[in-house]
Amino acid sequence: MGRTTAAMLLAACCSAPAFAGSDAAIASALTALKGKRATVKLQSGQELTGIVASVEDDTVKLTELTGMEFFDAVVRTDSIDAVVMRRTTQ
Repeated sequence: MGRTTAAMLLAACCSAPAFAGSDAAIASALTALKGKRATVKLQSGQELTGIVASVEDDTVKLTELTGMEFFDAVVRTDSIDAVVMRRTTQ
């Protein structure tokens, strides 16, 4: 079988109290993606796609932003609703 790619939604809404541990899940997912391209969907509805350069306690740094290749972004993990990335299945 050939390889296929699919988008995968990793995290749900972080703003609801029932999801208090979601910030850690978001940070964990982003840490696993270090050096890879990912999209973060912010609570504002905006999406940022870039290379995950670093993940700190409360922030993630994205480089080579899609459509803004000469710009980087530092995003607070508590403002991220979801992480979307490409995965390969066999």
